[in-house]
Amino acid sequence: MSKKISVFIFLLFLFSALAFYKVKLVYDYKKDFEQLSKIERKISILKDQNAKLKLEISLIDSSPYIYEKALKIGMIEPKKINKL
Repeated sequence: MSKKISVFIFLLFLFSALAFYKVKLVYDYKKDFEQLSKIERKISILKDQNAKLKLEISLIDSSPYIYEKALKIGMIEPKKINKL
C-alpha cells in the first residue's frame, strides 16, 4: 500500500512540475511576443518618418525657391547617401 502511495505522490509531483514548466514557457512566449510587437511598432513608426522625410527632401530639391528660402531660415543642407 505504501508503495502505491509513494508512486502516486511521485507522479503527482512530476505532473505538477511539468504543469508549472508549461506555464513558464507560455509566459516567456507571451513576453517575447509582446517585445517583438513593440519593436515592430517602432520600426513601422520609423519607416513612416523616413518616408515623410524623403518626401520633404524631394519637395525641397524640386523647388529652388523653397530650397533657398529653407537655407536662409537655417535648414542644414541634406547629405545625399547613395544606397546600393
